[in-house]
Amino acid sequence: MPTTRRIDLVLLAVAVVWGSSYLTAKTATDALPVPTVLFVRYGVAAVACAAVLRRFGGLTRDEKAYGCLLGLTQAAVLVLETYGVAHTSAGNAGLIISLTLVLTPVLDRVALPGRFFLAAGVCMAGVGLLVSGNGLRAPGTGDLLMLAAAVVRAGHVVLVGRVTAGRALRPLQLTAV
Repeated sequence: MPTTRRIDLVLLAVAVVWGSSYLTAKTATDALPVPTVLFVRYGVAAVACAAVLRRFGGLTRDEKAYGCLLGLTQAAVLVLETYGVAHTSAGNAGLIISLTLVLTPVLDRVALPGRFFLAAGVCMAGVGLLVSGNGLRAPGTGDLLMLAAAVVRAGHVVLVGRVTAGRALRPLQLTAV
């Protein structure tokens, strides 16, 4: 199988897993309070990360410091997303969070061509129409929380790029923190 096909399959698999996570989160928040869902979901991840750290070595001072900073921004994203999906549909949540892709370059303050802003406007209008359902309506609380999550996630992505540039931070250890 050519490399491009394998990459396409991996990206498709990531999209399926990522997209289904909103359906799973919606189902979970219908049955349990949001803090419980977050605790269980990330408690399991913390145990797995602790095991990985034991296997692959400890943390440097920079990994601890920058990991805590990035962990706080990631936690903000996860709280906003989980409360957001609890108050909107899984489909709306997935569509709205996709705006992260449009917002990240804007927050990164990269010199962007005018075409980017035209395309970004079309994307935002498209998401607005898709989440409006059977007619234009004001966004609900969950939709606004998901939009806030998209903005914070875009900021987190920019921060990750800036914090890791030129530093010897190991991704596995940074993620574990």
